[in-house]
Amino acid sequence: MISDIRPHMIQHTFQPHSDKAVLSACLHVLSNHGWLLGDISASEFMVGSVENDELRYTCTVSVDNGIATFTVSEESYDIDDPLITEMETFLSESEDAGLEKTYDEVMEEHQNSLTPDNSPSFDFNPFKTHVVTSTIIVLNIIIFILMVVNGVHIMEPSADDLVSWGANYGPLVVEGDYWRLFTCCFVHIGIVHLLFNMYALFYIGLILEEIIGSARFAVAYLVTGIGASAVSFAMHNNLVSAGASGAIFGMYGLFLALLLFKSLSTQMVKAFLTSILVFVGYNLVYGLKDGVDNAAHIGGLVTGFVLGLAWIGRSYEAFRGKPRAALFSAIAVVILASSFIVVSNGEAEVDEFAVAVEEFAELETDAMYLYHMTDQVREDSLKTFIESTGIPKWVEAKKVLESVDTTELNPQQLQLRSKLIEYVSLRERSYRILSKNANNPLWEYSPSYREFEDVMKQIETILEELNA
Repeated sequence: MISDIRPHMIQHTFQPHSDKAVLSACLHVLSNHGWLLGDISASEFMVGSVENDELRYTCTVSVDNGIATFTVSEESYDIDDPLITEMETFLSESEDAGLEKTYDEVMEEHQNSLTPDNSPSFDFNPFKTHVVTSTIIVLNIIIFILMVVNGVHIMEPSADDLVSWGANYGPLVVEGDYWRLFTCCFVHIGIVHLLFNMYALFYIGLILEEIIGSARFAVAYLVTGIGASAVSFAMHNNLVSAGASGAIFGMYGLFLALLLFKSLSTQMVKAFLTSILVFVGYNLVYGLKDGVDNAAHIGGLVTGFVLGLAWIGRSYEAFRGKPRAALFSAIAVVILASSFIVVSNGEAEVDEFAVAVEEFAELETDAMYLYHMTDQVREDSLKTFIESTGIPKWVEAKKVLESVDTTELNPQQLQLRSKLIEYVSLRERSYRILSKNANNPLWEYSPSYREFEDVMKQIETILEELNA
């Protein structure tokens, strides 16, 4: 006998069978009809559908005196839905199906099925179940190809090239380029960076998009990517940041929330929890090295985890019957709004060393004009330029580099500063030699000339090291 109690509750009577026998039958039926099995107890268990077109239900089954009550999370659902109808028909026409097995036997059979050899499998379908994942991967590859075709280095793109293609850069974001929080997720720092990120995206997309659906996967990717960029901006907004890793970490964070809060089946938890934790942990530790934007990784992971909390209703009484889609959307809006507030109220930090290097480059250009002067220029004019412009510019450049606070520099910056100071000192020395011998007709035969050649060789060595 099946009766409708209210639009989202159905009861079926199994009397005179015991409650455990009824539960074993329900477990057997639902697991054979595509439902993910969740927390199971002697009085109640929860299950959730894997895929049901656009409808995703959480169903709680409780048994009392042989009467099984099926409560669906949605306040209203299609009573003619194939999955619901099939379950009702099976129970009404085959009341004895599976009841010959005791509850304990069914539980043991269920647990034995949750082995690594029987891990859940996902078939990649770029045109149906994984449209968003495949689209994002294709977009990233196309953008990278366009970058390379337009002259960007395939292995080590320059910071200027990355910024011109939409990388996240605090000083420009502060000026109003908020779109960089999104576009930076599609710009990669070399082909190796791209390949690693696309592999990680393919792996998590293969699993997660099928579980939460393409639309929610797209929203989550967008929101966590922007959230990761906002955190990166807040932590070090004077650096150039690019790559999909922030958004990808967001997807891993969302999936981690589902696994940790047991919103998925025990089979799923056993199959993926350890590997996800290892992936996240390893990459966070690896992100401690210089040149890796770990702030974006952590930002994406946290925002994704928070988004995942909208889906724990599958296993908690407080969330039953509430529209998780609305909660998911609300959390997404809060994250986006918070990201906008962070960047709109932020101020780009001044990179003292970068400013010093830029000032040095300008002074060097002015001083090196000596080598662009024609041979027809009189020797006294050369001497005048060297003494009035060349030497003072090198002296000023040296002061600029020496004025940088070394306590704020990393090892690479310290080494670069030291090389530049040595370079400037040698240039100044070479100019003083030239000035002293500007009117010497036997200059090429003098000891000063040999000294000048020695200085130029040292300059050439430093330039090779700086360009390496």
